[in-house]
Amino acid sequence: MTKRFYIWKDPSCNGKNIEWLELTGKDFFAMLKQPENKARYFIRLGDDIAMEADIIFIEATQEQYLGWRKEQNAHDRLRVINDVYQKVSLDCVTGERETDTLYDVIPNASVDVERDAFARIFVEAPEHYFRHLKDGEYQFLIDLYIKRKTMVQMATERGVTQQAISRRADRLKKRLKKFF
Repeated sequence: MTKRFYIWKDPSCNGKNIEWLELTGKDFFAMLKQPENKARYFIRLGDDIAMEADIIFIEATQEQYLGWRKEQNAHDRLRVINDVYQKVSLDCVTGERETDTLYDVIPNASVDVERDAFARIFVEAPEHYFRHLKDGEYQFLIDLYIKRKTMVQMATERGVTQQAISRRADRLKKRLKKFF
């Protein structure tokens, strides 16, 4: 593996009108150990950028170094993620039939299955399910599942807390589930 090391001939040039000086690895690391060179920045380039060596270290400004470091950190994270996770298309076939894809089995978070089920029950279920409800409970369920009011709206209308509405909804759901 070949490595090359380039530093600014004049360290005070700050990246302007650069004249490069090539060092051996031994000279480069000796130069880095000197106290006056602690504030110098270097970027590592791989063979995908530089064809004349496997790795090239070049001097850079602090701003250039920070930009390179940020990009390097992102590449390192992606490399780790690629080792741990496998990318899969939603169109990937999952079943015996070619029409069964991941897209078909991933749930849609925007759909409230419970709310839709109760709304359907109100439309399709016979009245005998609801005759067991106390006064106001039927209207409560209509507001929650048919009119799709939020618990905050219902609490404001009834002058109670949202937690009270939530508890009442849970109790009613438990009672209705006994019938199904």
